[in-house]
Amino acid sequence: MKSWRLTVSLCTSILCISVIGCGGSPDAPQLVSGKVTVKGGGPLTKGTIRFNGTGGKKIVSGFGTLDAQGAFQISSLGVNDGIPVGEYTVTLAGTETGQDYDHPNDPVVKTIADKYGTDSTTDLKRTVKSGRNTFDFELEPPAPK
Repeated sequence: MKSWRLTVSLCTSILCISVIGCGGSPDAPQLVSGKVTVKGGGPLTKGTIRFNGTGGKKIVSGFGTLDAQGAFQISSLGVNDGIPVGEYTVTLAGTETGQDYDHPNDPVVKTIADKYGTDSTTDLKRTVKSGRNTFDFELEPPAPK
């Protein structure tokens, strides 16, 4: 009786391991979070961050909104679900005031350098690996006018 239970338990374990695999599909979203700060200015408290895939079979992007501490979590298919393993270019937009829903006529005051706004000008690149990924960014402020 004991050997029968042991055999069933062993077979069940092997089946579970083969179904689950080692880390899941490479297309499965991996958790991505972090914090954004501005050199000499503390956290970037109002803005967005985007991870733009740079290659592979599918080009995938993920998006996040910065909170009051500059923290973010990336979403792609669902809320805070992350993005697949791969290489990404990171773009950001950050403003202090202006042209939001409550103040549509206020001038925009940028809080980070313009270079972070597009794939062709940003120098931020990150590799997402299997598991939890934490990326912190320290950005240059906008050029003085």
